[in-house]
Amino acid sequence: MRKQGMLHKLESARSEGLAQFIGVSFDHFLPFDNNQTSVERMIALIKSDAFDVIQIPMSLIRIERVEDQILPLAAERDLGVVVNFPTAGGILTSDIGIFYNILGSYITTPYQGALLFSLLHPAISCVLSGMSTQAFADENCALGSIIENISGLERRQLWDNIQAVGIGPCRSCGRCAPYTQGIPVRQILTYYDAVHRFGIQAASPWYEKFREQVLACDTFKEADVVCPEGFNVLGEVKKVYR
Repeated sequence: MRKQGMLHKLESARSEGLAQFIGVSFDHFLPFDNNQTSVERMIALIKSDAFDVIQIPMSLIRIERVEDQILPLAAERDLGVVVNFPTAGGILTSDIGIFYNILGSYITTPYQGALLFSLLHPAISCVLSGMSTQAFADENCALGSIIENISGLERRQLWDNIQAVGIGPCRSCGRCAPYTQGIPVRQILTYYDAVHRFGIQAASPWYEKFREQVLACDTFKEADVVCPEGFNVLGEVKKVYR
């Protein structure tokens, strides 16, 4: 970070009393950049001790895998954690698949289940969700009463039950992207996993739209070399459309 860059200006604003906290925000499906995944960039920024708050993408679909490293590290450094994209771009507003079996006794709608998931973790301060109508606002805000009536032990058990469902083998790291001819491999594998592991049928259109493009492709040259899982990357993606 440059000595006289934007962060320096933000620190000056804080020292002058114009701001109280400084935060940094991440989108989901960010590219592998400067030899770092998005999770690795999150770790570097947290360890810089320059920020008070970090905003991260997190949902039941597990697009970015923040649970193992980011949440414990943020708690250790006493950073506030704000979750964005809790409904995975709207997919989870009407369908949370098998997670309804875990959360159903606490919620009245899938939308509430999508938001409740993040709030179960003690490192998370709040969850951001778009609310375009009064009905959505009422539905979301009812979660305050719901979470208050769930004990700490219950929250840990619910969290553990959700984690026990598992997750697909693709790390969603983005390393293969330069070699996949514009085909969004991690999006395809993530949403396919959402449908076939989690039963979230609403995720199906998010990978089906790439069917023709994938089936017409005959090579992802070099993608296998950079994949940390050692996949035949094109082969894995083509399996989705069999």
